[in-house]
Order: sequence, then structure tokens, then C-alpha cells
Amino acid sequence: MEINPKFRGSLELPVSLGYDFPAALVKYMLYGEKPKVRVREKPECFSWILSGIHYLKENPKIWFKMLKYSIKDFPRSTDVHLDDPPELFFSAITRFINNVVFGKRGFSRLYLRNYKTFFRIIRDKEIEALIFDLDGTLVKLHVKWNEVRRELLRRNLIKPWESITEALYRSFYGNREVFENISKLIEKYEIEGVENVKENGFLKEALGTFSRRKVKLALVTKQTSTVAAKALRKLGVLEYFDTIVGREEEFERRKQILKALKALKASSLNNVFLIGDTLIDAYSAVKAGITPIIVTDNPYRYFQMLEYGVPIFTNINEPLKIIMRKVMQGEDGSNT
Repeated sequence: MEINPKFRGSLELPVSLGYDFPAALVKYMLYGEKPKVRVREKPECFSWILSGIHYLKENPKIWFKMLKYSIKDFPRSTDVHLDDPPELFFSAITRFINNVVFGKRGFSRLYLRNYKTFFRIIRDKEIEALIFDLDGTLVKLHVKWNEVRRELLRRNLIKPWESITEALYRSFYGNREVFENISKLIEKYEIEGVENVKENGFLKEALGTFSRRKVKLALVTKQTSTVAAKALRKLGVLEYFDTIVGREEEFERRKQILKALKALKASSLNNVFLIGDTLIDAYSAVKAGITPIIVTDNPYRYFQMLEYGVPIFTNINEPLKIIMRKVMQGEDGSNT
């Protein structure tokens, strides 16, 4: 539902669904004709291909991802209007010239700033503790979430309009018995995902180095502690972690971080980093007073973090290599 006194930039989305608000308004104002809406089947995804053409220069992966999602229902699922050739030609040409030919390549500038910022942060801090997220950061569990949701709906453990995360939040703070039932069902699918996890040689080397040099390690996860321990064992790194905070203890990420910090007994929050994969991770880390680092291969989220000035990397190895050099430098006093 969108209630707004003016038409917005997202107008093309409701028009694509059959809600042609401008036409309805004109007919009503001129002829007193009440709108007759025939709702179309919604596309799986609507993408502003032309409006987002600037991504071709800033971050091409985002633009091609938008194109990929809209192919099935093209052009109805995009802002490409084949029924208005002059508008389409003018819009495509002007946007391409203004945004791609003459536009500034902001992505490269942000990318370099990201690395400079991270090196400066690392240079000016002692590395006392690292707090990791699990799924999407250290490993990808590939949980069959569609099957999970269908099963939860069948058992009436989740509302049809809720996401799984929303249901977990609601039940964790409202009805712990329901939360436990949801959590146990999800855990079964998560354990299946863990079966495909393989030992990570570099991760084992890096975390082993941190552990030997007295850098404390913690894990905060929306999985259960049981699932987390199994995944860490498969990765070959369980022994290096000082504490694990699973969803059965706390579900809100900020509270998970605070619980981990209490267990780690870090002398200064300034020397603690959270490595996660979402905006919630970054926000929660800042709220808890520690430094966020985000790891994601999602091109949109990557660009989003660059704009926010949050250190961002495409895989876990990149920041760990930099941190490991810093830790080893502090040990032997050499420059790197």
C-alpha cells in the first residue's frame, strides 16, 4: 500500500500491475469516471533498467543483475516503454550520455577510499578481538529456505505475511515455546546445509595465527550454537573460538555482540572488530561501539557499504590477510 499526496518515482511499478494512477486521475477530474482497475499478475521482479543505467559505470554487476531479474517479464517488469518509441529513444540516449559517457566513475573512487580507510583503521588500532558472523561470512550453508517456509506454514508456526526472521523475532520476545518449535524445525535444515561444508585451509591458518597471538575470537549467529559448532568443526576452526552466541541465547544481533563482548572481556572496544555480511551487522557493530567489516558478494550491498563508508570485501580472505599481517607485524616488530 502506498498512500502519498503526489506521484512518486516508483510510479512505473503500480502502472505495470494495472494501477494506472495518472490515467485514473485524469478520467475522474475531467469526466467524473471512477477508475476500473484490472489487476495484472505481478512480475517476479521490477527493475528500473534505464533509471539505473548509471550503474554501468559505477558498478556494472548491479545493472546486469537488474537486467537478469527482469528478463522473464521484459519489458513489463522494467521502465523500458516499447509502446512509446520517442520517449524510449530519448530516455535511453540522454541517460547513457549523461551517466555513462560523461558521468564520473564514482565506484573506483569509493573502492580506493574503502581500502585506504581500512588500512588506516588497522594501522591505528591494536587487534584484541574479532567477532564473526557465520552464514554468509565464514561459510555459506545453502539452507533450503523455501522448503523451511512451506513447512512452517503447514505447521501454523508462521503467519502467511511474515518472513522467517520476523517470525523468529516475534516468538523470541513473545512466546518462547513457539520460538523453540520454529528453531528446531529450522535447525534440521541447517544441519543438512552443514553437511556440505568443507575444511578451509586459509581460514584455519588465519584463525590459528590469531589464536596463537592471543587475539580472542567469538561467533555470533542466527543459527543455533549446535549448528554453529558443527560448521566450525567442519571448517577446522572450532578450537580457536573462545565463545559462540547462537539464536537460542539472543536473537537480536546487537545483543548477541554485547553478550560476546562480555565473554571476551576485551579491555577496549576500540580494538574489537565485527566481521559480518549485512547492513544489520554493520549497524549493530556501531551501536555496540566496535568496528564493522562487511564481507559480501552481493553487488548492490557492496556498493551500498561503499557509500556508507563501511569497510567492505568480496570474500572473508581479503580482510583476514590484512588483519593477519597487522597481527604478525605487532609480534615481530617488522614493517609490512
